[in-house]
Amino acid sequence: MNKLLVVFNTCGIKRENPDQYIRGIRSILDQDLDNFHVVVSSCLNSDSGRQYLIDNLGDQVSYNFIDETLPINVTFNHSCLKGREEFGDYEGYVYVDSGVTLKTQSDLSNLYNLFKRDDYGMVSGRTDSDSGYSLWFGLGEGLWDTSQDHKLFDGGDFVIPVGKTVNLHFQIFGKKLIDYYGFLMPDIYAGYCTESVFSFLCAALDTKFAVSKDVIVEHIHQMDIGSSGFDPLQWQRDGGKSYEHPFLVPSIADIVNKGHQFGFGYEECEGILMHDPDKFDDNGYAKDDRLKDFIRDTQFVGNIGLMDYDKVNHTWKA
Repeated sequence: MNKLLVVFNTCGIKRENPDQYIRGIRSILDQDLDNFHVVVSSCLNSDSGRQYLIDNLGDQVSYNFIDETLPINVTFNHSCLKGREEFGDYEGYVYVDSGVTLKTQSDLSNLYNLFKRDDYGMVSGRTDSDSGYSLWFGLGEGLWDTSQDHKLFDGGDFVIPVGKTVNLHFQIFGKKLIDYYGFLMPDIYAGYCTESVFSFLCAALDTKFAVSKDVIVEHIHQMDIGSSGFDPLQWQRDGGKSYEHPFLVPSIADIVNKGHQFGFGYEECEGILMHDPDKFDDNGYAKDDRLKDFIRDTQFVGNIGLMDYDKVNHTWKA
């Protein structure tokens, strides 16, 4: 089986950075891992920006040019589905933020080796900025202080407890997730908070979520401006809540609250919906088998019937 489909995610809605994209993608192509493929998942980048990528990268990568305003959750899922359709299944699907550049030629193989080492549903690399460790683990002084991040890794690679998470920048999603849920990234979220449910996706399928101690990549914050098609900051200025910014569904809160009886939690860093620890065993796996069905049936707009992924306006270039 193919090892990894690496999806490099870009967005041109508010600004684009083709030179930085090429730098980041080349750092992936230079990796010492075999049997992986790179897809550029491009949402509404300009024609000139797209052509610049093609002129510089040629057929070393595939391209998924998406011509709709969609959340990154949807465009990533769509690119993974298209890659799977074109090349066959993969052991893992890698999300790479457009601001990420790998620092060493073994970053991808080290992350892959960790992914294969145990029953992991998700494995994340570390970043040198915007890690989220302050928010989720109380490390450092404020969101942008990474000086204490190392404390999570005193015992080696860090297994994330149920209800916790890290910010999404460079992460493998396992085949087990797409096999059961049909998709990889929950996509009912237009802005923030998607990461807050990752541990539950893993726990429901008896898998773990871990962060590598040794893989630390360069990350430029807000490279393309996060969630730019849905402007979460304007959403909040208009009176919306950061944790209640839905995509297509009427209300996120109504959905997640229905899952609490099965062990589901949501945005626990803000105390929105705290999971019941008694719903999980000593390994952090869900005791209630209904949790995985709840996640499959409520966290993905394609499964809810609100969106047909086959009808996304896109151009695929293999």
